[in-house]
Amino acid sequence: MKEFMSGLAILFFSTVTYCAETDPRVDLVVDLYKEYAWEAVIEEPMDGTTIHLAPVTTLRHFFTEELSQLIVADREYMARTHEIGRIDFALLWASQDPDATRLKIRSSSSPDEVEVSYTSPSNRSEIRIIYEVSLLSSGEARISDIRYGHAGSLKASLQAPQ
Repeated sequence: MKEFMSGLAILFFSTVTYCAETDPRVDLVVDLYKEYAWEAVIEEPMDGTTIHLAPVTTLRHFFTEELSQLIVADREYMARTHEIGRIDFALLWASQDPDATRLKIRSSSSPDEVEVSYTSPSNRSEIRIIYEVSLLSSGEARISDIRYGHAGSLKASLQAPQ
């Protein structure tokens, strides 16, 4: 199964465009999409965990400590109340039914932003997501927020009262 998923990820990322930069911010977002591309390309069997349900160590690899804690708090709220939390969609795709073609990952005009854009094949709409990415003192990059255009900011949504 892993070979199959690796093959699908290679097929999916053969249509991905990103500038071969040495910017750790861009590299982090590329790695995130490489790891979770299956969300948009495999309908069944779903054999993975979406990023917001991933182990805390995985969250901390991609997100700042603050954003990781907010994501975990949302999971704990859902477990405690058996209600839908703030995250009721696939974070990387700004959708409950992710699908994507022509995915592009590139640096933005702002040095702390990485832009992801793609076409949703189901309705041919262009989706644009902005990742705010901080550099740690170690030089490693971490995502501090995700902005979804009209839907607002992941961080602001997670900080809002339930």
